[in-house]
Amino acid sequence: MAAGTGLENDVANLFAAQRAVGGFATLPADKRAAFIERQEANRVTPGVGVDKIADKFIEQIKATDAKLRSDAKENAWTTAQAAGVIRDAPAFNATDPQAVIGLLDYRMKNIAAVENWTGSKVSPMQPDEAEKLARQVRTLPIDQAATLLSGIGAKVGDAERVAALAKQIHDKDGTLGLAMLYASAQTTQGRATAELVLRGEQALKDKRVVTDNAGETGWRGTIAKEMRGVYNNREAEDAAIQAAYLITGEDGRR
Repeated sequence: MAAGTGLENDVANLFAAQRAVGGFATLPADKRAAFIERQEANRVTPGVGVDKIADKFIEQIKATDAKLRSDAKENAWTTAQAAGVIRDAPAFNATDPQAVIGLLDYRMKNIAAVENWTGSKVSPMQPDEAEKLARQVRTLPIDQAATLLSGIGAKVGDAERVAALAKQIHDKDGTLGLAMLYASAQTTQGRATAELVLRGEQALKDKRVVTDNAGETGWRGTIAKEMRGVYNNREAEDAAIQAAYLITGEDGRR
């Protein structure tokens, strides 16, 4: 197409750059960052520099990297699929919550590749799947809901992955997100923490316990005073305080 125009080399170089951008998208996040850093260094290195084609290429890969990072934060699975990191990411049918644990098997086989690419631990679910799961879990009796969440936590295994899934749920349903976060935990008496959280929420909703919510003298204030400084992360502290508050609600019911 460019033959005889004098632009043959420029067009060939541009096509090569475009192919390189495609391959760039499959690189892990840290390697993409290192590659961009090297290209930027060439720009300012005396005696090296870059021509217009290379300059355009650098801008392309920077834009590609920024888009990949942004999209991966929203949905790591569909972004990894679009980038060619994994072959596919079929959506869950979350209408049957009991089938979710079996469906997680496929995601767990591919999760390491996605995490290597993103550079961080990810939830095994896409955001809309987690939201649908939460709605379905809410239709179950509390003991069954807690059992299902515990099974999901056991299947996912890794605490950071469970936390990522819990955050997806928490964004739509705070208490259920807490129950997911503590799905594999038990009290010193061997009771499931997730079930206590859910039962505590229900007891408070039903007004079966009388609470004193005063900042310093109420349950929440007392719990917060005891727990502040226990965790290095404020979000983790807040989650633990809320979970303890709900569990106290369940204990106070009896």
